[in-house]
Amino acid sequence: MLAILTLMLNSPDPNVAANLIAQTSPTKFAWRTVAPSPVARSETASAVVDGKLYVFGGFIKSSVDPFPRPISRSDVYNPANNTWRRIADLPTPLTHTSTAVDGRNIYLAGGYPGKPTGGQRYATKAVWRYNVDTNTWLAMPTLPEARGGGALALLGQKLHFFGGSDINRLDKRNHWVLSLGGTRWTSAAPLPSPRNHLGNAVLGGKIYAIAGQRGQDSNSVTSTSVYVWNPAKPNIWTSVAPLPRPRSHIGAATFVMDGRIIVAGGEISHAQSVSDVTAYDARLNSWKALTPLPASLHSGAAGSIGNQIFYSMGNNKGFFRTTTYKGVPINNQALNRLARSSRSSYIDTDNTFLSNVWLSASSASPKKQAFLRSITLNNTANTDDNTLLANFGNKRRQK
Repeated sequence: MLAILTLMLNSPDPNVAANLIAQTSPTKFAWRTVAPSPVARSETASAVVDGKLYVFGGFIKSSVDPFPRPISRSDVYNPANNTWRRIADLPTPLTHTSTAVDGRNIYLAGGYPGKPTGGQRYATKAVWRYNVDTNTWLAMPTLPEARGGGALALLGQKLHFFGGSDINRLDKRNHWVLSLGGTRWTSAAPLPSPRNHLGNAVLGGKIYAIAGQRGQDSNSVTSTSVYVWNPAKPNIWTSVAPLPRPRSHIGAATFVMDGRIIVAGGEISHAQSVSDVTAYDARLNSWKALTPLPASLHSGAAGSIGNQIFYSMGNNKGFFRTTTYKGVPINNQALNRLARSSRSSYIDTDNTFLSNVWLSASSASPKKQAFLRSITLNNTANTDDNTLLANFGNKRRQK
């Protein structure tokens, strides 16, 4: 940290400070509730398009059926007006599916489809495409084999599906690839070990397979391992830093934000949900804890919109939720705006202002130390963005 601050103090180029700040992501979030989901459900699929959170299918409970049942209902949450709106139902009731986004299209592959007579099957070959503009579904080339609880990712113009379990709930390592516009899936390097209920993300032109579990229900063993597939080395998956503790049931709650992979909630073992929110920095190959969710939940729907995190629904000890949480990064708006304007003091992501660190930078002149200290002291947790910017401008002119 001191090296970064010293560089910012001494560099004649104001863009150095801006670039360093732009690369600094928050660890502290203020969580609050927003409009609840119209349906309490779990094991839904989710995707963010055009600043909205889309959710598809999932389990619900009803007084008619004592067991959770898959539904086809789909909805979209718009944070701009804090409302939910129902959209076209899935072509079939579905849970344990995975999504990938290409522009205005959302792809779903595999999953547990509902049976016409009730209950569900544990895998399907089906792949669907939903277009947000036309609100319509289109069948895509099917997977080579039926899978449920696997992972779908888009890298370039190719869909990648990997992991999951078959119709008998046996875990698989397969990795298949479909070119958008293509007619069939082809085989690629399999995962190092089979798993289901895993998370996945695309970051820096690479695909990450994150944690998950071996086995099912009370016989499952949750994993911490994380693997990355690099198209420059297509024949292998490489191990990277593991999650700090094992997690599964994170498929719809793993996403990229501020150049990091975020994993929200999940299970550490069967029926034991956690509130953990954890971020992976590929540059440092390390995980960092963020402010946890207000409740322990797994199998919810999450994503980032702007500079905020949204987490909705999910399961805790068999109780399905409608609650939607919004996580607002502390001072992140001001931080980003100052960075874009190419002028800022460093603001610690924990909202603790680094006056002492500034003053300890021996290369800074007393005048610069005083200036920087005044800026950080003006940035309090209750200072709004416009006031902070005005204070910064005033102090800059006085410098």
